[in-house]
Amino acid sequence: MQKIGFDNEKYLHTQSEHIRQRISEFGGKLYLEFGGKLYDDYHASRVLPGFQPDSKLRMLLQLKEQVEVVVVINAADIEKNKIRGDLGITYDVDVLRLIDIFRSFGLYVSSVVMTRFQGQAVAVAFQERLEALEEQRKELQARIAEERLAKPKMKEEFVRFWLLRFRKLDMTQPEQRQALVDTFINAIYLYDDKVLITFNYKEGTETVAFGEAVKAEKSSDMSARGAPDIERQIVRFGVLFCYVTPKNRGLHGQCTVFARSAFSWESSA
Repeated sequence: MQKIGFDNEKYLHTQSEHIRQRISEFGGKLYLEFGGKLYDDYHASRVLPGFQPDSKLRMLLQLKEQVEVVVVINAADIEKNKIRGDLGITYDVDVLRLIDIFRSFGLYVSSVVMTRFQGQAVAVAFQERLEALEEQRKELQARIAEERLAKPKMKEEFVRFWLLRFRKLDMTQPEQRQALVDTFINAIYLYDDKVLITFNYKEGTETVAFGEAVKAEKSSDMSARGAPDIERQIVRFGVLFCYVTPKNRGLHGQCTVFARSAFSWESSA
């Protein structure tokens, strides 16, 4: 029976607790230097059965809220175009890969340090590339934040609560009926054979002008059938086509609705 040579769970618990203790002894700060590979350390996992390739990273995740990662690379290795043998990529490319991995786990990567820096052209080019990528990342983060503010995600519970409010309206009261219509309906245009209704897409939108509604590119051009000659008819409406179109003054949902008839009558016989 093969015995496990390395207790990975014990390592995670013991090492993280020891680091916390050391942090408390040095005024809340501790500098740790990790030799070897912090992530995908397959060599260590071969030497120590039971050790996982990402054990060091998992240990750091125990201290996730307190960790600041500084990635260090030797400028001479950049100049030599040194290759990481297990992955077949250069050390500078590996730095970019590791930064993405650490951040994907929620770790804070504050900076990249180049040691033995002597102004090597390739090292300077790498520094400029890092700075450009960081600027792009900040710009993307800002744009993502703006989009989230402009289009906040609504939970199902909120939507249900908002819609269920209308159940309390008293439809016998004209002002409450008007409030319901004003909430959802933007404008209604009547034709001889159809009804054009534009719906509010968001709060605060302006009324869709008749010309804008007519010129909408995707508006249906189907015509309604005429009503038959009957004694009594109940007119219902069926929505044949719906779409959302952005306007300069706001976004509106728009539907072309055609009248159709459901009939019932009493025999004169």
